[in-house]
Amino acid sequence: MRKLSASLLIVPAIAALSVFAACNKLSKATYKPPVNDTVIVKSNVLVVDTAQYKLISTDAQLQDGIYVYSFKPSITDIRHNGDFAPNTTIIGVTGQGYLRKVVSISSTAETITVNTVLGKLEDVFQQGKIVFKAIGSGTIKPLDNNYNDILLTQGTGLDVTLKSMRIISRQAWDYTLEFHNGKLTNFSKTCNDCYFYANLLLNIASTKAASIHVVDTLESTTGTAVVMVGNVPVLITTATTLVANVDGNIGGAENLSYSITNTAPFTASATYTEGNWQNSLNTPSASGSLTGTAARATGTNITCNIVPTVKVMVYGKVISSSVFPLNNSFSSNVSTTTTDWDFTSRSLFSPELHEYTALVSNSASELNKTWNLDSAVTVAPYSIIKASGDNQTGIAGQYLASPIVARVVDKSGNGVPGVTVHFKITSGSGSLTYTSIVSDANGLAPASWQFGYSTGTQTVEASAKNGSGNNIVGSPTVFTAH
Repeated sequence: MRKLSASLLIVPAIAALSVFAACNKLSKATYKPPVNDTVIVKSNVLVVDTAQYKLISTDAQLQDGIYVYSFKPSITDIRHNGDFAPNTTIIGVTGQGYLRKVVSISSTAETITVNTVLGKLEDVFQQGKIVFKAIGSGTIKPLDNNYNDILLTQGTGLDVTLKSMRIISRQAWDYTLEFHNGKLTNFSKTCNDCYFYANLLLNIASTKAASIHVVDTLESTTGTAVVMVGNVPVLITTATTLVANVDGNIGGAENLSYSITNTAPFTASATYTEGNWQNSLNTPSASGSLTGTAARATGTNITCNIVPTVKVMVYGKVISSSVFPLNNSFSSNVSTTTTDWDFTSRSLFSPELHEYTALVSNSASELNKTWNLDSAVTVAPYSIIKASGDNQTGIAGQYLASPIVARVVDKSGNGVPGVTVHFKITSGSGSLTYTSIVSDANGLAPASWQFGYSTGTQTVEASAKNGSGNNIVGSPTVFTAH
């Protein structure tokens, strides 16, 4: 058991977790000016040899920073040669590893008790670079799973079921930590190929008014790997979780289902350089859509959040987390059961980056950044109106000079996209290019009308329904041509 001290070439690599077998004294070398590929370990660093010293502390002792080791009776010099002296930085490879700074020690014939505080990577490296990939190499794979018929909650008169869900969460984060002159000079995390796809169908069945609060961890994975920086083993643990969270109130008897689809490729980074934090995010607009059957009870408000999280730990302590939640909500406000129906839904992609430097540096402050990237809003159709093309004069067998255009709007008069508008000839013998078409981003639905050979006035009806299957206000609306 010897302390580490020397100037070494860096050997960054990721390998399967194994016991770091021995602690050999490193040969000294002639000092050279610092260069990027050189590792210099501080002289008071000790890697605990787990082949000779077994950590036997209880969880409560570890929480208090008390590390108790049993050792072979023949190994007694450890108590006398100063390796565990105060201010020594000790590194352990048990479990997810640990990095501690010695405050004091005591011993018996077969145990050593070391009182410690949390150490920092700055206590280990005078100079060096730690490079690793959090997901996809040596730790755990990206999330790509299907989930079907998962009962999230069941109670008297209330069932919340995740009927189906496909989730792909790819967060291939690359990390670099650089140390010069015993200080952290660069910390960077970059994801140049991040992607989050979600497609789910949720069903809520209730026989009465009820409140919903569901938190369900659908996926939880942890993997640990070792990055060798010189002769120092740096233990990297990546933990991913996928949580479904449903909250809200049901106004009365409901059998409600809705679907959510989101696709969002993006790049993101957080960088600490010479005392300054910077962060960036570059993504196309997060495309979210939500449709659902009409709630028939006043005061139904539901939020459903799908939250994939990646946490990165060094020696068992979190240094970074990345949260990319898809937040969805909808509300209904019903004056009566047949008219004045109103339904609004919203999909919001809200990435969060958190960097925690307690284990890394004495000087770098924490970073906590949240982006509300985009909001894809779906509002219930309230009425259908004639936008243009009414009262044209036609020639038998020819198309009218302009298409007829219906528009679907909400209560505020804003266009509602994604609503199917049906066209039907109700008098005359003409034809239409479309008998149904989905409204565009402005709520517009056009159709070209070939005037018939019948004499007199000819008419076409345009109609649309809400999620309840009922005609919206103004449906059908009638276009006339002469």
